[in-house]
Amino acid sequence: MRNVWFKALEKALTKKLNEIPKDDLAEIASKLRVTTSFSAIARAYNKGFSRKANHVKGFGEDYDPWLNKIKPKEPMCHVYNSQGSRHDLCLLATPTIYLNRLLSLEQNASTAKENVEPFDA
Repeated sequence: MRNVWFKALEKALTKKLNEIPKDDLAEIASKLRVTTSFSAIARAYNKGFSRKANHVKGFGEDYDPWLNKIKPKEPMCHVYNSQGSRHDLCLLATPTIYLNRLLSLEQNASTAKENVEPFDA
C-alpha cells in the first residue's frame, strides 16, 4: 500500500528543519544549493554513505575502505537506494540514517582532519 500521508510529514519536518538554523541558512550562498528538505538529505546520505557507492557527486568509494580499516566488525544498516522520485524514500531512509549516524559522523570528522582545505564560496 502506498504511503501517501508521508509527503505531508516530510513537509512538516522540512519546515521544522528550516526554523532551527534559520540565520545560518540565510548566510549560505544560494549557488551551493543547501537545503533542509529531508528527501534531499536522504539522497545526499545515499551518495555519501552507501558502502559501494559509485555516484559522481558522492564519496562512498572512500567510505567503504575507511569502514573496513577503522571499524571492520562494526554492524551497518544497508543504505536505501534513493535514485528516482520515490514517494516512500524518506520513510525507508530514516531508520538507516538514524542507525548509522555515529559511524557517519565519525567518518566525516576523521576525513575533515585529513583534508583541511580553505573554502572559497
